[in-house]
Amino acid sequence: MTHERGFQPPQQNRGSGTPENTVFIPTSPHRATALSRAAEQLVAQWLGVPGVEAISQTQTETGEDALRVMVTDQQALTRLKPRLPTHLDGFPVLVEISGPFRALPY
Repeated sequence: MTHERGFQPPQQNRGSGTPENTVFIPTSPHRATALSRAAEQLVAQWLGVPGVEAISQTQTETGEDALRVMVTDQQALTRLKPRLPTHLDGFPVLVEISGPFRALPY
């Protein structure tokens, strides 16, 4: 179902069992601030790197606050995963293939 201006409701994310576009509220305001700072660090260091499409805040399957790095394809995953941190400021860094991001026309 598509709504006005191309909005699509959350879809089931392949593999994670979590709907895409889901906003997670961290467990405490202090954790929210720390998670946001960690996300900002990842954005500053990695968002301009070829193959990195997006960086977001998320949760692991067990509900732990985490960071997600989305990459274009398997080649980018193979090239970047060994270089990316596994944890940043105590938060796990998850890496997944998202495919390229494209803006939807109005």
